[in-house]
Amino acid sequence: MKKMILLFVLLLSVSVFADDRSDIEENVKYLASPELKGRKPGTDGIEKAAAFIEKKFKDIGLKGINNTYTQSFEVKTGKKLGAGENNLSFKVTIPRPGVPADRWPTTEKKWEINTDYLPYSFSGSGSAEAEMVFCGFGISAPELKYDDYEGVDVKGKVVILLSDSPDGDSKTGDFAKYSNFRYKLSNAKKQNAAAIIFVNIQGDSANVFQKLDQVDRMSSDAGIIAVQANRVQIDKFFPNSDKLFPSEETIYKTKKPKSFAIPKAVCKISVSLEDEVTTTKNVFGLLKGDSDKYIVIGAHYDHLGEGHTHGSRYKGGTDKIHYGADDNASGTSAIIQLAERFEDEEIEDNILFIAFSAEEMGLLGSKAFVKNLPIDKSKIKFYVNYDMVGRLEDKDLQVFGVGTSPKFESTLDNIATEKAITIKKIATGNGPSDHQSFNIEKVPVLFFFSGIHSEYHTPQDTPDKVDYDGMIKIIDYSEAVIRTLSKESKLDYSEVKESEKKATISRTSSSVVMGVIPSYSDTEHGFVLDGVKSGGPAEIGGLKAGDIIIAVDDDEVKDIYDFMYSYWTKNPGDVVKVKVLRGGKTEPLVFNVKLAAK
Repeated sequence: MKKMILLFVLLLSVSVFADDRSDIEENVKYLASPELKGRKPGTDGIEKAAAFIEKKFKDIGLKGINNTYTQSFEVKTGKKLGAGENNLSFKVTIPRPGVPADRWPTTEKKWEINTDYLPYSFSGSGSAEAEMVFCGFGISAPELKYDDYEGVDVKGKVVILLSDSPDGDSKTGDFAKYSNFRYKLSNAKKQNAAAIIFVNIQGDSANVFQKLDQVDRMSSDAGIIAVQANRVQIDKFFPNSDKLFPSEETIYKTKKPKSFAIPKAVCKISVSLEDEVTTTKNVFGLLKGDSDKYIVIGAHYDHLGEGHTHGSRYKGGTDKIHYGADDNASGTSAIIQLAERFEDEEIEDNILFIAFSAEEMGLLGSKAFVKNLPIDKSKIKFYVNYDMVGRLEDKDLQVFGVGTSPKFESTLDNIATEKAITIKKIATGNGPSDHQSFNIEKVPVLFFFSGIHSEYHTPQDTPDKVDYDGMIKIIDYSEAVIRTLSKESKLDYSEVKESEKKATISRTSSSVVMGVIPSYSDTEHGFVLDGVKSGGPAEIGGLKAGDIIIAVDDDEVKDIYDFMYSYWTKNPGDVVKVKVLRGGKTEPLVFNVKLAAK
């Protein structure tokens, strides 16, 4: 009889596991289906995803708050041509043998927008009329003894720059860290260039333009006019002795600059861009408990659409759906599964399940949520985030936020042993996912993450590559963690010290950090801080949350990229002067910040 009971229990467990796996797989396949076209905010695809999630929450039995299951907010989804002028023309001087140069005739050549050129979505608006200078890849790398701006005068000029670097499109070469557009923009501004004409390196996509509806996760207006040009058309202005392709090939071969003024031509350029704005929504559902405390469990459900974002790693010349099966149909499916489990076996606390939009655009959904909470923030015990939990395979499960509450580490360790899962613990509660928005509000956070892979932010992140058994393992483990932590009457928040974590925004190979937490809010003035890291250089130097950095030393700061490149060649112990706007005042404050080693 005992054997029969044991067999029945085993069969029941297998059946439940199979049902869970089937449900999860079905949800991932729909959310990452061609019908939803990558779930970009502002598209029919993400609206269908939101409706799907809301129906799931209602079917499970979750309740709305204030008679709604959604929270709407506005986001900028890209740029469009503005009401001002968008023109690009050239005044070309035609030599006449035997005629004095000051009497040579000129002719005007106009370019067609979308055919010959197109502004970048990060271009500033304005006008410039100046001579042109070809400055190779626009790189100044003293440690490599390479400077495209050496020996040429570009002040007030229009510079022509190649994409990528002297290593081609390699991401691992000596010049890789200098290949970023934003570095090139910042460097050109330091050289006092008036505008930039970018040209793609020779290849299959040489004349493919990035569309204006591409979204930059961290910034918009770069503070300088920047357009992309058709290689064939721009090459017509290069002298016969130094055409574009041979000049490019010379730089590749020699790894030395080849910069020169473009003779007998003046460029006149005007750019007018406006924001494209749309409304998107967070979707939530409440499982009511008997206490007045809340556990919030979330995941973002948006993705990159057809790749019109600077976050895409896809290099093809045609649009392709970025399905986002792991990122983040997996996390969204995980919270739906957890909602079903907790509805079947409730705990005392209220649980709010929420699917965020616009995470890929800068955590915008979770930021909107925490700033307009439909529940009392003081009643939130902790937040749990699921982002990319679909590729566990044989790797360790990464858990972020372990240091944000004293109760977390022992609980995670004990249950990892019980569930036979290996975990990698990361103390910080900051990072590029929605848990950061809660951590900034001093809510204890945990973030479950199965790791980056080669299909990340490409059209190849598809449902067939998801490790569904691994997802169930993560869900089982995290469910046990949540149930255990729910038994605590209170969870104190702990701030992780700077020495215990790496800087969250440093994406370069800089050896120093300033210790700030970036905001992704738009501003006309500079780079906004969501916070400063406890014990870090910025805090010691006097910077605070809400400060807007407008300059570092003599370098103007318009956005996070200007900020990073303003000090990335500095050394630990160097002191920089940081100019900030604070409290809505127009008179800047200046702070001395001593940089620390990374």
